[in-house]
Amino acid sequence: MGLTALEKVAITKALAASAGEQGVPITEEIGAYLVAVIANDLKLAKKMPELPNVVAPFFSPDPTALQLPGLEFWPLITKLKELDGNAVTFFCCLATLHKSRLKYARILSTQPIPTMDQACLSGCFPTTCRQPCRQPPHLNRKLMKTGLLAPFLGSAA
Repeated sequence: MGLTALEKVAITKALAASAGEQGVPITEEIGAYLVAVIANDLKLAKKMPELPNVVAPFFSPDPTALQLPGLEFWPLITKLKELDGNAVTFFCCLATLHKSRLKYARILSTQPIPTMDQACLSGCFPTTCRQPCRQPPHLNRKLMKTGLLAPFLGSAA
């Protein structure tokens, strides 16, 4: 039966780079990995012998490593769609989620790690501040209670 023109457009859009300077496209290798994940989730992996028996879990710590080199994406997605009519929608949603994970990983890898002076706010660490902090102490206490500063303070130590 194959893919319809509308499905091809939806898949092509899902493969395209996400918005912004640090947008990430879905490559053929990543697309093949996503097809394998979908086939496993839908219990169709046995009907697709070209896919490996074991696939890394989707929520692995390093999203950049989730690829299956050596497999052609378009024949895989076409076969998956023939096995399950909802596979294209599943793929587009999973590709969008994975692009977000890849973009976030790229942002984190290019972001500088804050120093203690940058993370220090008035009232947090009065003995380690070398320069006067500009924020009023009552605001800093409120920020500390929210827990929003914990990631910054933890990475600055």
